[in-house]
Amino acid sequence: ELEHWIYKKKKDRLDGYITSVESYNKSMGGDGVVKQANSDMIKQINNNKILIISHLADIDGMGSIILGKFYFKKFDFLLADNNQNFDLETDIEAKNYETIYICDLGFSEKNLNYCLNHPEIANKIKNFDHHESEEAKNKYPFVNEVIKLNDRLTCATELFYNYLLTLPNSDFLKSNFFKKMVNAIRCE
Repeated sequence: ELEHWIYKKKKDRLDGYITSVESYNKSMGGDGVVKQANSDMIKQINNNKILIISHLADIDGMGSIILGKFYFKKFDFLLADNNQNFDLETDIEAKNYETIYICDLGFSEKNLNYCLNHPEIANKIKNFDHHESEEAKNKYPFVNEVIKLNDRLTCATELFYNYLLTLPNSDFLKSNFFKKMVNAIRCE
């Protein structure tokens, strides 16, 4: 009698959707193997020219990854639980990248010192963060901490989005979809 209330699974109903981290890896040009460096970090390194390091634990950190997927198509990424859980010196081969975007994460003292001692790496870094606790580090040229934008609190996704809008071929990012996504993440 209750059968009509039960949703029957449709065969292959998830075909075409990304349903696992491995599928996501393949969609990014990888081989389907995702390296979980430790419980506080996930990284996908496929020797692309762009690396995005972002915050694993919330939607603001993932917003930059989503925008990167649409704009860059293929890039490497490292997702860290916080700024203490990734090491620019040992977790990546920084010299192999043209640009390293660090989104929704500040700089640990170790990473800050590494950049200060390796200007060739610091020059590759573009930082998009909004944490007030990191604001004093704005004195360094590779740090970009913005707490308020247009007299309201901002987020890393919005800062990264505004940067992407300055790049060539970014007009598609001006669509309502992206504007609403970025605003929803900012308001979260």
